[in-house]
Amino acid sequence: MKTVMTGLIAILAALALVQTPAAAARLTVSGVSMAQANCIYSPTCLPFFLEVLGALDFTPLGSSAFLQTRTMPGVAGSAAAGKNGYLYRLDLTGANPNSECVHGISIGFGTIEQLNYTGSGPTHLFVITSGGPGTIGAGSAEFTPEDGLVQIDFGRYVCPGQGTFFIGLTSTARPVNATISLWSAGAPPIMQTTGWVP
Repeated sequence: MKTVMTGLIAILAALALVQTPAAAARLTVSGVSMAQANCIYSPTCLPFFLEVLGALDFTPLGSSAFLQTRTMPGVAGSAAAGKNGYLYRLDLTGANPNSECVHGISIGFGTIEQLNYTGSGPTHLFVITSGGPGTIGAGSAEFTPEDGLVQIDFGRYVCPGQGTFFIGLTSTARPVNATISLWSAGAPPIMQTTGWVP
């Protein structure tokens, strides 16, 4: 009986280990200029990009608020050759002034390719803090391995009349248009739109 119980305890312990989800990993972030970001994806620093404006007109933010997403293929001879850049920027400058503020964004991104965006070593994300629009960056970011989810906390609320900087990541996967979630402390707590993801 003791042997049976010992074996059962061992099996249950093994199952617990299998079912325990992996902890979210903290992502590294670097600040860059628009020119630095462009040069990562093109040796001439003039990258080609496709842009989508994700509508938020079915949310309290209103029809003039949007999530701006860009995808940029890494050109041969660039640091990102064979990869694709993905840039995200929330623009609430025209949002309903009585709507809730947004605190972060969740993207089903998958594997992130780390690149040396600044010359100081590779990081997961970059934030374009000069040469582009916006005033709010990424306070922190996390990656959940089992579902490939990237969650970016803006570090402070993005409220009507404000917008974020472009926040970028790189992947080897080709872009598709998919659902992206925004989250806030208000009602509704989750709002959805669409944009480029790997």
